[in-house]
Amino acid sequence: MDIRIALLLGIILLIASPVALTTDVPRDSATTVTHDAGYGYEDASGRASAKGDLNYDGRVTQEDALIALQMAARGEYSKDADVSGDSIITSLDALMILQTTSAGCRIAVGKYTVDVADTIPVPIRVEGGVDVGALDLNITFDPTLLSVKSTQNGAFDSTTINPEVDSGVVKVVAYQAANTGINGSFTVAEITFEALKVGESPLDIEIVTLTDSSPQTNYLAHSICNGTVTIC
Repeated sequence: MDIRIALLLGIILLIASPVALTTDVPRDSATTVTHDAGYGYEDASGRASAKGDLNYDGRVTQEDALIALQMAARGEYSKDADVSGDSIITSLDALMILQTTSAGCRIAVGKYTVDVADTIPVPIRVEGGVDVGALDLNITFDPTLLSVKSTQNGAFDSTTINPEVDSGVVKVVAYQAANTGINGSFTVAEITFEALKVGESPLDIEIVTLTDSSPQTNYLAHSICNGTVTIC
C-alpha cells in the first residue's frame, strides 16, 4: 500500500479514536519525551532541524508524517512534531506534515566552494511562496570556519538580522507590515561570510515560524534545503 494512503487511513482512525489523541504533557510544558530507539527523533549531532523534520535528515517527507502519526497513537510529545503549535501531538500534526510533502514553499540556501579569505554572499531564498506574511528562522554555521562580515535585508517590509557570531547562528525575523503577503520566489535576507580556513561548514536552516499574512497567521507548509560552504 502506498505510504500516503496508509497515512490517511491512519489519520482517519486516530480521529475516530479520541483516546489516541491524548497526552500527559501539559500545554505549557517544554518537556520532550525520550522515544524508543529506531524512530530517529533525537539528532545525535545536536544540530537544529525544521519543524516536522522528525528523522533529522534536513527534509520534511512522508516518513516524518508517519513518525508523527505513530507519536499521536502512543501519546508522545516532541516540539519538532508539534507543527500546529497546540502543545499536543495529534493526527492534525501528521496531516500538516503530510501536506508539506506535496505542497508549500521551500526555504533554501546554496552550496559553495571557495578559497580561504574569500567572501561569500549567501542569500536565503523562499521558492514558490504563496501569501507569505512572516518568517522567523535561524541559520547555523561553523564559526571556526566562517565569519559573518555583513548582512542585507530582503523582500519583506521589516527584517531583523541578528548574528550570534560566537555560537555560529544568524537569527532572521521578517514580516510584512503595510503590504500583503509575498508570492513567488524571493530573497529573505543575504548574509556575507568570510572563509577563515580549510574545511566544510554546514549552512543549516531551522524554521521557527512561517505564516501567511491573514489575521489568523495560518501555518504555511514548507520544506527546507540546507547548504554547505567548502573551503579549499
